[in-house]
Amino acid sequence: MPISFPRSVGHIPSYYATKKSATRGYVADTTTALYPFGYGLSYTTFEYSNLRLQKKVIEPKESVVVYVNIQNTGDYEGEEVVQLYIRDEVSSVVKPLRELRDFRKIRLKPGEMQTVGLELSFEKLALWDAHMQFRVEPGTFTSYIGGSSTNTMSEKIIVK
Repeated sequence: MPISFPRSVGHIPSYYATKKSATRGYVADTTTALYPFGYGLSYTTFEYSNLRLQKKVIEPKESVVVYVNIQNTGDYEGEEVVQLYIRDEVSSVVKPLRELRDFRKIRLKPGEMQTVGLELSFEKLALWDAHMQFRVEPGTFTSYIGGSSTNTMSEKIIVK
């Protein structure tokens, strides 16, 4: 889905790229979306495994590739959109908790497995700081990869 679908009218607005200060709770209710951003209906199921990074520590101008294995565990051929999100754990400006940075659509036959590599380049890690400089700040980034904004695996990346 290209949007997050709220559970009820009280959940509006509902979107994946919230800021930490914007998270809110409801009395005796969950804050999760009924169908999160990126959720897709399929006639088959997919399993993600073996998440790994090309490098765990990079320089600010370097790129890193995030690899994951995807297997069609269902009975039918199907398509899956592999989504890569990041979170800058500590930044000088307020950033969303997760930001979509790359995706790839793949088609798999039943039982077939494929390794997908998605790149996090300088442009995908950078931010506009308080002085309007477009740069990658040193620190820890969390990369999330999965079939939707909530159904993900994660791995830490350190920028020196």
